[in-house]
Amino acid sequence: MTLCHKAMHPAPERYGVGPVAAVCVYPNLVPAAKAFLRGSTVKAAAVATYFPSGQSSLKTKLEDTRVALQRRGR
Repeated sequence: MTLCHKAMHPAPERYGVGPVAAVCVYPNLVPAAKAFLRGSTVKAAAVATYFPSGQSSLKTKLEDTRVALQRRGR
């Protein structure tokens, strides 16, 4: 998971930049991201509401949010 690695090491060490607080991934990738990030300070955050465009109906956005919440404990 290159995105998770980048979140843990956003810049070369010589710049003294620490990890980010969280990496945002689609709900189906939360379990893999959490496994990759285990032992680091970086958290996994699930995106929802038809990210990144948001171009969907309210019904679809609410269902997308429900799916993201269901996966957060995995």
